[in-house]
Amino acid sequence: MVALHAFIVDFTGFFEKCVNFIKRYIFLESVQKGEQILQIKKVIKGR
Repeated sequence: MVALHAFIVDFTGFFEKCVNFIKRYIFLESVQKGEQILQIKKVIKGR
């Protein structure tokens, strides 16, 4: 039972790391897209 508990704790920690990594990746992607949209808007306004 102790080994199972340790495995579950280890797995949840790993799962949280994965979730945080995915969240960070999605956040960075959306930030980059937002910057692209801002640049496009600047170009449109510049014309």
